[in-house]
Amino acid sequence: MNKCTTLLLTTAILLARPAAAQISIDRVEPQSGEVSFADSIRRQQVERDAFSLAKYRAERAAIRKERNYLEISASVQGTLTSFNDPWIEVSGGDNSIAAIGTFFLDHIFTKDKFSIETKASAKFGYNRIKAVPEGEEGEVGI
Repeated sequence: MNKCTTLLLTTAILLARPAAAQISIDRVEPQSGEVSFADSIRRQQVERDAFSLAKYRAERAAIRKERNYLEISASVQGTLTSFNDPWIEVSGGDNSIAAIGTFFLDHIFTKDKFSIETKASAKFGYNRIKAVPEGEEGEVGI
């Protein structure tokens, strides 16, 4: 029974959601006595043209995002054709596998009336067919 209780308690703690509570105090008794305030802060004039590195970086990031357009895509497509031996003997056909992988990149940089567009595209294909070359015996993958 003790192991079961420990397991249930551990599960309840792990699955528990965050909880919040607010506690209010109904009655507060003010303390009697003289209160005095002392201004111990030294006042100093501060220039308003302070350089903020965070603001500068945010502005530059916004400009980069506004000037640049980036599109990247990649895909893989494959096919497999498989015939059993009786079908090949009667109707013919070859067992084959084919795969094509593509990659595409498009980047456009724009500043005022100036624009540069960079595109890259790549494809790779693989095709394997079992065949019997002329004058040879046995199947060979081509």
